[in-house]
Amino acid sequence: MNDVEQGVREIVAEALARDVSSVALTSNLMDDLGAESLDFLDIVFKIEQRFAIQITRGEMEKAARGD
Repeated sequence: MNDVEQGVREIVAEALARDVSSVALTSNLMDDLGAESLDFLDIVFKIEQRFAIQITRGEMEKAARGD
């Protein structure tokens, strides 16, 4: 697993108060991990900060729907 994949798994686990081992790259944030809308904002903010990128809200919404 590369550093980006591991970093995203760590961020998701922290935001959802889960063990990193329970977060797979194929996990659905809502269905598998119980994320709620505010969790998405927290996750996006942490990803943006950690990787020095910007994720538009439109991209986030499309990803949440699985588009």
